[in-house]
Amino acid sequence: MPPESWTERKDIVSCLERLWSGGKILSSMLTGREIFPLSIPVRGPSSGEFGGSYGMARQWAKSLMEDAESSGRYRVTKRAVNHRTLGRNEIPDRIWVDSAEDALVLLRKKKDAARFGEMIAFTGETCPPLLSFMESRPLEALELEDDWRKCVAVSLWIMNHPKPDIYLRQIDLPGVDTKFMERRKGLLSRLLNILRTGGTVGDEFRGSKNFEFRYGFKTDPVMIRFRLPLNYPAFPDGVTDIALPSGEFAALGPGFDRIPSAIFVENKVNFLTVPRRKNLLIVWAKGYGFDSLSDARWLRKMKIYYWGDIDTHGFAILNQFRSVFPEAQSVLMNRLTFMTHRELWGEETTPTAANLPNLTDDEAALYAGLRGDVFGTRLRLEQERLSFAFVTEALDKLFP
Repeated sequence: MPPESWTERKDIVSCLERLWSGGKILSSMLTGREIFPLSIPVRGPSSGEFGGSYGMARQWAKSLMEDAESSGRYRVTKRAVNHRTLGRNEIPDRIWVDSAEDALVLLRKKKDAARFGEMIAFTGETCPPLLSFMESRPLEALELEDDWRKCVAVSLWIMNHPKPDIYLRQIDLPGVDTKFMERRKGLLSRLLNILRTGGTVGDEFRGSKNFEFRYGFKTDPVMIRFRLPLNYPAFPDGVTDIALPSGEFAALGPGFDRIPSAIFVENKVNFLTVPRRKNLLIVWAKGYGFDSLSDARWLRKMKIYYWGDIDTHGFAILNQFRSVFPEAQSVLMNRLTFMTHRELWGEETTPTAANLPNLTDDEAALYAGLRGDVFGTRLRLEQERLSFAFVTEALDKLFP
């Protein structure tokens, strides 16, 4: 057998596979850029090997020539080798693949290329700008064949209906359902970036999670859960725990704006166990993100309190909360609470070191201590670990 280093049919195919995997063969169907005829150098016997392995070299050359002739998909050009004892001999020098069709046959990709050609024809007729996507990402486009027509149809629909103010589910196109839209948001965003024109999208929104905001679709409303004050007359007896879409929560103004105080509690269990008071609205804060509360202007007439964890992220959330409610007062997020519950300290796995300008001096000092590991390494005190008696006593003083 010839050495592994000498060129054989598999090496020709390997060279073509690199062209295919780089997308060059398919993209040339769009650009018209000529790749073929393609010249591939042949690795064969050196002069020394030729002399020492003459029979093997002749058999290798004959085998390569016969394979080229029988396949009809590549040809071999030769060069002369002069040897002082064997005389002048010709051995393969270069392989030539003359056409894309020849390459596709050697690669067994002719059907794939035909499918890609059909996609080109459809896209060119339906939405020519998206041919640029196929040119730059031909293999990805080919993998999308089953969904490509739907993606083009959805992209065109969105461009023709800017900011439609409906749910994705309400797009009425053949074969397009909610699951399809959810699965293809990333691709649709890329296609729409190609098609976009001024004023059709919200540039401030990025990523698949913000697809609906970016293109003006309705989204599942943010639900705000709250517990009513004792004996609150606006709801029937027995109704104490309510969840409303943020827009409806914002519209609660009349009557609610006369409640003196509201406490926002980060942890769900604590939200459920804070004792109800006659003049206190209890709201589940749920962590980062308070934009949904900004439209509830009636809250600004209340005295607002916030209770979260004593760790770096707890103070970061408090800092963010104050961007909506600047006068909010923290509850049980102080050094006394932290030091009293020393035996219940835990570890904060990924602390933040962000600058938090909305903290009070005392809060900032405790945050700096946590961030600087003054009390120990990456310490935290989760609010649900606090002694319930300690919590009740503190709340009794705030809300008698």
